Order: sequence, then structure tokens, then C-alpha cells
Amino acid sequence: MRLVLLALVALVVAAPALASEQHPTLPELEGQLMCPICEGETLAQSDSPAAQRIKVEIQERIAAGDTRSEI
Repeated sequence: MRLVLLALVALVVAAPALASEQHPTLPELEGQLMCPICEGETLAQSDSPAAQRIKVEIQERIAAGDTRSEI
């Protein structure tokens, strides 16, 4: 019984992580990736032309069905 409960808890905890891997969102990724131009800023914090181009590329890859790892 305890093993079944642990397995159920593991599935509940892993489900959001798997969903995020399979179907990432732009806000998730731009909050984790750093701008290559702006020192110490994430893509979410940056309005540089480079950051804007990267955000467009990420959105295109998400629309194409790429996973977080592929992006």
C-alpha cells in the first residue's frame, strides 16, 4: 500500500515537469535563458534586438512542436 502511494505521489509531482518538457511556454523559457547581450539579464528582462530575435525563434520552435530540450 505504501509503495502504491509513493508511486502515485511521484506521478503527480512528475506530471507538470513532463508537461513543461513536452509543451514549454515562452514565459517559462524566457525567464530561464540569459540575454547574450545584456549582462545578467534574462530574455524576459531584456528588450535588446538580440533578445527579441531569440524570443521570436523560441516562439516559432514552440509552434513547431519542439520540446524544451530541443529548443
